[in-house]
Amino acid sequence: MNPKTERYIILILFIILLFAGLNGCANKTAKVKTADNEPSIGRMQSIADILGCMFAPQECQKIKEEEKQQEEITEEFDKLDKETKDEK
Repeated sequence: MNPKTERYIILILFIILLFAGLNGCANKTAKVKTADNEPSIGRMQSIADILGCMFAPQECQKIKEEEKQQEEITEEFDKLDKETKDEK
């Protein structure tokens, strides 16, 4: 064989090897996460809170205090629910 033909064969085999290697690493099926059970409108408040904290950090403290108060109220209601169940 002459050197020119050998180079073409080697080049073609290298391209085939490279193509096979890249295809072996590729992800065949793309997994797309969809949040069908949670509409985007329901997440608007969370997005607004995050943006508010980014552009007005002092508002973050107010939001944290409100969340803490809400958690305390929730705990109190849970205690009341438990007490009413125990009475029955």
